[in-house]
Amino acid sequence: DDDAPTKSYKKVKGGYFKSSNCYFLTYVRRSARIKYAEMETPLPEHLKVWVDQENETFERTAAQTVEQKEKLEDAIVEHKQFCKQTIPQLEAKANDDKLYWISLEWLQKWVRGEME
Repeated sequence: DDDAPTKSYKKVKGGYFKSSNCYFLTYVRRSARIKYAEMETPLPEHLKVWVDQENETFERTAAQTVEQKEKLEDAIVEHKQFCKQTIPQLEAKANDDKLYWISLEWLQKWVRGEME
């Protein structure tokens, strides 16, 4: 809902930075007689400092997000390699005389590391 009050976010969500304490105004130029340079108003110094701080925070958060994504991708690759190595070892051989049935509940506990 666009009209609902928003919280200030410090994380990148969906590829954009969302903040409840900033706004953007757009003006339509109605006359070609006024040159852009004449219309330019310098930004007050305290706002420049604040914008710079917000930009630094955004850049830092974006870099952290990229780093977290890369770590997660590395972990996924590592897990896939582990599965490729482990699953063939779990295969029961047709000539194996000692096969045992185990309950699904026991197997789930073992996978979660809950066995004593």
